[in-house]
Amino acid sequence: MSAPRPDPRVFEAARRLREQRPSVLIAVAHPDDAELFFGAAMLRWRERGARIFLVVATSGGKFGEGGRSGAAVARLREAEQRQAAALAGAAGVFFLGLPDGEVSRSSRRLEERLVFYARKLRPRVLCSFDPGPYSEAPGTLWIKHPDHRAVGEAALFAASFSGLASYFPAHSRRGLTAWPVREVLLADSVRPNFSVDARPFLEGKRKLLAVYRSQELSGLRLPARERFLRLVRPGAR
Repeated sequence: MSAPRPDPRVFEAARRLREQRPSVLIAVAHPDDAELFFGAAMLRWRERGARIFLVVATSGGKFGEGGRSGAAVARLREAEQRQAAALAGAAGVFFLGLPDGEVSRSSRRLEERLVFYARKLRPRVLCSFDPGPYSEAPGTLWIKHPDHRAVGEAALFAASFSGLASYFPAHSRRGLTAWPVREVLLADSVRPNFSVDARPFLEGKRKLLAVYRSQELSGLRLPARERFLRLVRPGAR
């Protein structure tokens, strides 16, 4: 007796379920930024079956092991980023190759690339930095890295306009259509209104940071919660 033929509707339902998996796009300035600021959140999203993508504006060639050329440091840090992303279960990492420490000079290029990746990857959530000028620590304020501010500004631009086809219309010639990002999470904000309990994921986050041997991050004291400024598109939930 032959086995019954599977109902094709089952396969169609499975395909739709795969397509409905939430996507998260994390836009950062340097290798290790994603794991430092979003490491616990990344592991939580992975646990929930989300697809995670990283866009890294620079390769961090101006900060690393002494004695190496900037190009050598950049190659090393890119390799570390790919390894950490794979460990976190990220589906892809995209490097933009902008000059380390000079991202603000390429703001239009950065805006276009983030709009491009928002339309290509179609994330529900876009993560980046609060573009404000300073960070807050107990009892003091810190000047925020200019590259972090520039990427945060570009991310907000992308969240605002990736859903409007009139911005960067050339994308349509590559088969991309407008895609409205529904939610934005901004790290390193002095006005956080949303947090992720990092405690179940601290050991995993430590393993992610330990990959960055060139940056000596394994000994950092990690917070029990990752805090963000959460912004939502009107009408989105």
